[in-house]
Amino acid sequence: CGMAVAPSMSMRLLIAAIAFHQTSADHPAPAVSRVHHRFVSESLNSSVTLVTSHSSISGEHPELISVSWTSLPLQLQSEAWIGLYLTGEDRTEVVPLKYQFCNHSLQLPATGQDFQNGTLRFQLLNYRHDVVFKLFAGWEKPVLIASTPPVKIVVPESPSGLRLALTGTPGEMAVTWTSLRLPGITPRVEFLVRDSSGHVVRNGTAAAGPGQTYLRHELCGAPATAQGWRDPGIFWTGIMDGLQSGSFVHYRVGSPQAWSRFFAFRAPLAPGSAVRILAFGDMGQKPQDECHQAQGDAWKKQEFSEGDPGALDTVLALQQDHEAQPADVVFHNGDLSYAMGYSAVWESFQQAIESLAAVVPWMVTMGNHERDWPSSGSSEGDRDSMGECGLPALRRFPALPYASTEAAPNDQPWWKMSLGSVFLLALSTEHDVARGSAQWNFLEASLASVDRRRTPWVVLAGHRPYHVSSNWADDQDFPRRFRAAVGELVEKDVDLILGAHHHSYQRSCPLQRDRCGEGPVVVNLGMGGAGLNTANKTMPPLFRYVDDKHFGYCRIVANATVLSVEFVHSLDAQVY
Repeated sequence: CGMAVAPSMSMRLLIAAIAFHQTSADHPAPAVSRVHHRFVSESLNSSVTLVTSHSSISGEHPELISVSWTSLPLQLQSEAWIGLYLTGEDRTEVVPLKYQFCNHSLQLPATGQDFQNGTLRFQLLNYRHDVVFKLFAGWEKPVLIASTPPVKIVVPESPSGLRLALTGTPGEMAVTWTSLRLPGITPRVEFLVRDSSGHVVRNGTAAAGPGQTYLRHELCGAPATAQGWRDPGIFWTGIMDGLQSGSFVHYRVGSPQAWSRFFAFRAPLAPGSAVRILAFGDMGQKPQDECHQAQGDAWKKQEFSEGDPGALDTVLALQQDHEAQPADVVFHNGDLSYAMGYSAVWESFQQAIESLAAVVPWMVTMGNHERDWPSSGSSEGDRDSMGECGLPALRRFPALPYASTEAAPNDQPWWKMSLGSVFLLALSTEHDVARGSAQWNFLEASLASVDRRRTPWVVLAGHRPYHVSSNWADDQDFPRRFRAAVGELVEKDVDLILGAHHHSYQRSCPLQRDRCGEGPVVVNLGMGGAGLNTANKTMPPLFRYVDDKHFGYCRIVANATVLSVEFVHSLDAQVY
C-alpha cells in the first residue's frame, strides 16, 4: 500500500494546515450562512478595532496572517464575520475573496458565548493586488463595522500556480504560471538538464509565449460576469523542448522582477515505456484556513462554501504517492476547481495543487462545472459552469493539445496523446459526441491511428460516465446516449474507459453491449474530493466493485504486457 517516506517541506506545511483545520472546527458557523453582497451597508463603529498581524506579505508564497478585533458589542457578535477584499473593490458588487465567522475565533473563552475580542487566521495568496479585511455584522443584510489598513503584496509580479503539461510532441514539457503583464519584459523559463547519472548535459532558456487571459465580456453569464468576477491575471506558458527520456530537469519561471523557486521533473517518457498515472475526477479545493468561499451552484443560492471535503486529503495522498514512487502523469478527469463563476476559487485550487502540478504534468478534461451553459455550444445545455462556459479552464490549462482553444461556442477541448505504453483519448462529454460530429470524427480517426506495437493499451476518458451505478435515475440519460453514439467504435478498440461525474469509485466487468463479456472495463473515478454521491444499492451486475463512502484516486500502471488499476483511499492509502 506504499512505503513510508519523510514528508517534504511542502507536505509538512499541508499537514500543519490540516491540523489547524481540525482544531478550529470546534466552533461551527451559524446554521444559515448566506451573505448577500448586494445588501451591504455601512455603519462604522469607532469603538471597534480591526488589525492585522502583518502590514505586508511577500507574494512569493502563501502566508498565514492573523486578524484581530476588540470591543465588538454583544448584540453584534452572533452574526459577525470578517471578509477579505482587494483594495478599492465595491463590496456591493463583488463577494469577498473568502471570509470567516467571528465565532471561529482562536481566543474564545471556555463558554464560547462572548467574543468581544478575538483573532482569526487567514491564508493570503498572491492576488497580485493589495488586500483589506472588513468586519461585518449580519449576513442577510450585512453592515460594515470596521476595516483594517491595506495589507501590501510586496512582489505582486511573483509567479504563482505553476502547472506542467505534456504537449503531445515528443521531448516537450510545458509549464504555465500566473502573474502580471510586465511592460517591455518577456517572462521565461530557465532550466538545467541532468542525465540519469546526474551530470549536467544542458542549460536552457525558453521564452514564454504571448500571455493569455480572459475578459469579463468573454464569459457567458452571472455570477462569472458579475459578483464572482475578478481579473484573473496573465497566464504565461514556456515550453522546454529537446528533452531526452530518462533525464531530470530543474527549472524556474519568471523574470528579473520575480522568480519562482526551483522545481524538478522527469523528462517525458519514450513511446512504449512503462507508465504510472494517478487519476481521479471531481476534486475541487478546500481552503487551508477554515475560510468560506462563494461558489456558484444554482442550488446553493449564493451561499458561501467551506470547499470540497476530501480535496485536501487527496492532494496530500497524491503527493505522498508520487514521493514514494514517482508518477509520470496526473490525470484530472473533469470538475477541476468547482469555481463555478467565482475566480477566487481558481486561485485557491491552483495554489493547492502547485506542489504536485509543478513536478508532474497535470492533464485535464472538461467537466460540466467548467463548461455547461445554455446556448454556448455545450451539448448538455445546463447552467453548471455558472457563466464560465469553459474559458477559464482553457486559459488556465492552455498547453494541452486541444483540437481547438477558441472560446465558446467554437471550443473543441478534446485531445489525444501517447503516454509511454498507453494511448489516451480524452473527450469532452460536454460537447456533441453524436455520429458525424467533429468529436465523433476525431474519435474514429484517433482509434484508427493507434499502433499497438508502440502503445499496446488504449484508454478512453471523459468526465461523464459510459456506465454508472447511481440512485438517481436521471444519471442514466447521458450514459445511454454516449453508448449509442460511440459504443460501436470503442468496445472493439478500447481497453479501459474512465469516467467521473458521479462522486464515487466504480469498476465494472469487461463489457460488451451492456453485458459482461470481452471488451473494455469501465472505471468511474469521481471520488477525488467533492461531496460523495450514492450508488444504486442494488448495484447493477455490470459493476464488480463500488465504493461511495471514501475519497481517493486511481493508480494506473501499464507496461508492454499488463495494465492495472488500483483504487487508493486518500486517508489511509489502502488499496481496493
